[in-house]
Amino acid sequence: MTVSHSNHRPAPAIKALALGLLLGTGMAAASTAEAAIQFFDAKTAFITATGAAATAPFPDLGPSTAQGATTFGDLTYSSPTSANLFFANFSARIAGNEIAISGVSNLDVALANPVFALGFDFVEPEFDPNLAAAFVDSTFDVGLFNGATPVGSFSFNAPEDALYFAGVWSDTAFNRIEIRETAGQAENEFFGQFYTGIAAADFTPPTILAGPPAFALFAFGLAGLGLLAAPARRRR
Repeated sequence: MTVSHSNHRPAPAIKALALGLLLGTGMAAASTAEAAIQFFDAKTAFITATGAAATAPFPDLGPSTAQGATTFGDLTYSSPTSANLFFANFSARIAGNEIAISGVSNLDVALANPVFALGFDFVEPEFDPNLAAAFVDSTFDVGLFNGATPVGSFSFNAPEDALYFAGVWSDTAFNRIEIRETAGQAENEFFGQFYTGIAAADFTPPTILAGPPAFALFAFGLAGLGLLAAPARRRR
């Protein structure tokens, strides 16, 4: 998958236990003996493929109102380090309100019911308002889990000062994700609207009807040439 932006960063990576393969432009996939996942950085393609729908929007609780673990609809948002969450309109690039996190932007999301697809809007400010600390270009790892069992993971590095989307589709259900800022510090990033889907991915390749082996066709062709040549020699 290729992510187009001015910094020419590496494409988001899909990590798996066994085999990775590309499935199409703007998408990447990974396959393991247990699960296969597909990454999307285009929201329209993600929604079209997965049938995902928007989850409950975030209310504006005020930019200085700190929250712990908070539930909206079927999703519960929390910090693995007990950092404060803030729900307000921090970025004009995302419609509605966003989550900002005090400290490093690590976020856990638990789902009331298992899903096969999940995505979210995201902004990493550099020159935009509300940066809150010296800018560091951030990279994120996202792990998918069904209870304590890992399902798959991917990483992304979003362009600065731009609306970005990260989505994933799995053939195995999961009920929580862990978003970890692996490069960066306490400067702000903003998580916007989340989307979930309940249709399982199907990465089964199309059936290709087997034909005669190429060598057999080649040999058959040579035999035919021999039959044509024999009568010609007898006529001389």
